[in-house]
Amino acid sequence: MEQASATVFPNNSAPIIDLAPACMIPPKDGASRRIWNLYEVITLHNTHTVLVSQNYLFRGRTEVVPLRSFSFWEKHKSLSALAALLTGKDYWQTRLMAEAHLTPRLLEARSHEPGAIIANFMYSVPLLHFWKGVVTKLIVDTHNFDADFYGSLMANTRNPAKRELCKRAIRLSDRILTELPPDTVMIHVSEDDRNSWCKKRPDLHHHVVENGCSIRPRKNVPDYNSRKKRLIFVGSLSVQMNLTALEYFASVFWPALEGSCEMMVVGSNPSPKLYRLCQKLQWCLHPNVPDDELETLYGQSHFAILPFTSGAGSKLKLLEACGRGIPVLSTSAGAVGTKNLPPLVFVHDDPRAWRNVISETQWLNPDHVALSLEYASQFSWEKLGAKYFQILAEAPITTIPSVRIG
Repeated sequence: MEQASATVFPNNSAPIIDLAPACMIPPKDGASRRIWNLYEVITLHNTHTVLVSQNYLFRGRTEVVPLRSFSFWEKHKSLSALAALLTGKDYWQTRLMAEAHLTPRLLEARSHEPGAIIANFMYSVPLLHFWKGVVTKLIVDTHNFDADFYGSLMANTRNPAKRELCKRAIRLSDRILTELPPDTVMIHVSEDDRNSWCKKRPDLHHHVVENGCSIRPRKNVPDYNSRKKRLIFVGSLSVQMNLTALEYFASVFWPALEGSCEMMVVGSNPSPKLYRLCQKLQWCLHPNVPDDELETLYGQSHFAILPFTSGAGSKLKLLEACGRGIPVLSTSAGAVGTKNLPPLVFVHDDPRAWRNVISETQWLNPDHVALSLEYASQFSWEKLGAKYFQILAEAPITTIPSVRIG
């Protein structure tokens, strides 16, 4: 689909690049991007698989059907969260309301019985009530072990409202899990996640399809002898975990690195709060960039950073950096779910250790770059998509349940 063109807004304290709202199909946030890349490979082999996500239904590689029309407040996460707190509901119950208005295209789409249905995240399962009673294959892509994911978010905030919403999210996930039929296929991103979900429902069919990446070696690299090194953070800038990571980096790591580094923040849908943070610290913010511009920015960067305080599953950001041969600086939480990392990935929670690594100049050993690319190639979307399709092909038939949203 058509990409938006960049417009530069000059700023005396920090260069800010802005875009008109970019097309989000394919999606730009990490978790939705994962399932989209896998789905693209699946539909090369089977065009009768339907993917149901939070806002859209995908049927084949070209047909995108909005699930419903949204009211003003539903388009804003903070207002949805407030509505959930006031009504005693879970956040996702509020976002995926049962009384949602079905679009004519959705009514037409659900009249076709699919060969398989993939629910993107556990919270999307209630949307399958559109196909209640249909006999087909049911796959749930969990992305994380929800108890750990929301538990980690809860442990890293003192906000009582956020803690309450995390508790409700865990309860909703557990309830949906109990209502899944025995022949449901569960897809997890790591063995740890698989084992955790399996303990709750050992009767389901559990498989691991890891997070993946594109293999795009950098055509150009910056001078690693330069006095200042350029850092890049890439991610969905409306996701709380990424915002928390950037705030943590600003308060804990940036004071030790500011004199020797420049910072670029790249991603979709940045909040006003993030705009202010970037202007205050003179970081370069690049929102909603098209893929070719993202590759240019990777080529200009010395290090990709993952300054996370919490994590679950595994990080697409780490794999995407390895797939470009760029050195990575990560906290322990940023490297969660990964094993046998290549030499270009440095994991430490002390900003002084990051500063020492950044000061080194001999980072781009060609052998080490090759090891990063080789590591990433194990997780290419093509390989993982083929693995996913094989699991789908062998999945048993079941009846789509009627799982309550509210």
